[in-house]
Parts: sequence; structure tokens; C-alpha cells
Amino acid sequence: MSLLPPRLLELATTTGAVGAGVVGGVLFGFSSFVMAALDRLPGDRAIEAMQSIDRHATSPGFMTAMFGTAGVATLVGVDGIRRLDEPDGRLLAIGAGSYLAAILVTITYHVPRNGRLARISTPVPDAAGIWRVHSRAWTRANHVRTALAIAAATSFVLATSARGAAP
Repeated sequence: MSLLPPRLLELATTTGAVGAGVVGGVLFGFSSFVMAALDRLPGDRAIEAMQSIDRHATSPGFMTAMFGTAGVATLVGVDGIRRLDEPDGRLLAIGAGSYLAAILVTITYHVPRNGRLARISTPVPDAAGIWRVHSRAWTRANHVRTALAIAAATSFVLATSARGAAP
């Protein structure tokens, strides 16, 4: 039996699906074209551009989407864990685990690297090399969190469908 009333569970699951999809879409944009565009800039300019992006990434809108979705994912994930014997319960748990793993990658991997990049004052010797190392590793890990966020959105949609409700 769900911890949440059916209507609230449906609303939370839909909100989690939309939030994870929005965040996954932003991350997909970085993996598919933003980092490639930055890689085409001279090293100093790429570093400066990424520093500017990072300063603006903490906007209230994006932080609400990213961490608000984490809160919703936690709520529906707890509900799902309590109901692992039900198809939607398993999907909620999988979706929550996937989304929270994406947040964990962000906090433990991307935030520290972005912080180190933020402390670089340009021009800097070997800016191209510094940027190349940063970009390759950052983008690889971003592919992982992109896939996790999109998997979460998919799991939440499937959970809603498994309950027989429209997503």
C-alpha cells in the first residue's frame, strides 16, 4: 500500500518525470553540443566560457529543477521501496535511484572540478592542455549523469503507466 494518497502519488510521479526530463535535457545539451562548441575555442576562452556557464548554472530556476526533482524522487522512491512487490513500486525505486545517482555524480564529480576550473585566472600557460583534460573527463562523466536522469524520467513515466494512469 502506498504511503501517499493516489492523486498525490500520481502528481509526484509526474512531477518527477518532468523534472528528471528537464534536467536530463539540459545535461544532454552539454554532452551533445555545448562541450563540443567550447572545445573549438582557444583554451583560455573555453575556460572563461565554462567559468561563466558555471556561475549562471546555479540560477534559482535550474537549482529548483535539479534539487526539487531530487526531493520528489526521494519521496516517490521511498514509496516505491515500500512496494517493491508492485510493478509501479519497482519502477519508482529504479527512477529515484537513477536520479539520485545523477545528483551524486554532480556533487562528487562535477562540482569539485568546476570549482578547480573557477580558480584558474586566464591567461594561463598551457590553457589548451588544461581545458582538454577538464573537458574530456567532465564530458565523460556528464554522459553518465545524462543517461541516469533520462532513465529516471523514463522509469517515472512507466511507473505512472503501470498504475493505469495517463502520464
